[in-house]
Amino acid sequence: MKVLSYDSGSPNPEVIQEAVAVLKNGGVIAHPTDTCYGLATDINNEKALKKLYNTKQMPLDKPVSILVRSLEEALKYGEFCDLAVRMAGEFWPGPLTLVVPRKDNLSKTLNSTADCIGLRVIEEPVSVALLEAMNSPLSTTSANLHGQPTPFSISQITADPDLVIDVGDLKEHHKPSTVIHVEKGRATTLRHGDLFDLYAGLL
Repeated sequence: MKVLSYDSGSPNPEVIQEAVAVLKNGGVIAHPTDTCYGLATDINNEKALKKLYNTKQMPLDKPVSILVRSLEEALKYGEFCDLAVRMAGEFWPGPLTLVVPRKDNLSKTLNSTADCIGLRVIEEPVSVALLEAMNSPLSTTSANLHGQPTPFSISQITADPDLVIDVGDLKEHHKPSTVIHVEKGRATTLRHGDLFDLYAGLL
């Protein structure tokens, strides 16, 4: 796997361009997020989605979430009730994944056995640059083999993507994103992260 160094304090557009070229060719890249190193691929490319599962050695019935640039973009892919909109407005961008009913314009290969989709808006600069350059959502899942520890440095990445964007070690005290299923005005926490106890005030 190829590793490209990236200094978030002095962004290098050439690194983003090379990563986007890999993504557009159906590849899988590892990149920093606001929690850990994650794996991304083009959600509109069925072969790329299958390669993502192979790279992570993850069962096909395990869902992956997607990164979008804004709530407005998220509304294109998921059905947001009023509560989901309020939660997105309060906590996006940030480590919150909202799981909502999916719309039909998503690839059938993406979470083919699920009628919902997890969406997330983050502010980590590499992720933002990738999304802007791709002009479409990206998959997001941690860059470890299925069942292995979450990676906070490239030395901890156990999956084998085509390309890695290395920004150095991330802070290991970060928990994964909080994951909340929101539908018909009801919210259910699926995974506790840093935000898990903060959304209660919106209910």
